[in-house]
Amino acid sequence: MKDFLVVVVIGVICYFVFTPSSDEVGFPRRAMAEATPVSAVGDQEQVRVILFTGTQWCGACKHLEETVVGTEGWRDFASREINFQVHDIPADRASAPQVTKDLIAKYGIRAYPTMVVVDREGTKISAQEGSGAPLENYKHWIREHSSLMTEQS
Repeated sequence: MKDFLVVVVIGVICYFVFTPSSDEVGFPRRAMAEATPVSAVGDQEQVRVILFTGTQWCGACKHLEETVVGTEGWRDFASREINFQVHDIPADRASAPQVTKDLIAKYGIRAYPTMVVVDREGTKISAQEGSGAPLENYKHWIREHSSLMTEQS
């Protein structure tokens, strides 16, 4: 009986750890085979993306900056397809602007870097913490939200 309870507890834990929540879009973990094209998208169809980062003090943030956000491919993508906003939190987090602190509280930011997709009203739709995924994975993840933006128009 004791062994059965251990198996049940492990099963329940695995269920909650590995079952994605229904309000978030899964992040592709495999690298895309080829670059996705960038096309101009109208303002009303742009996905709103907010990046909370700490490039002065956070190693993962520096990595995301070097491999994704600071690349020409991202700049081209961001300028044509998304409404992109960055909040770079200083090492002394208490000195961050109040608007940044308010957004951190609003979206429940617990780790850096965190990229948040929000709807037109500013409600969080999905978020990704950390770095490491290639540029194309971020573009693909963000583009998955474009149908939500057009439905709100």
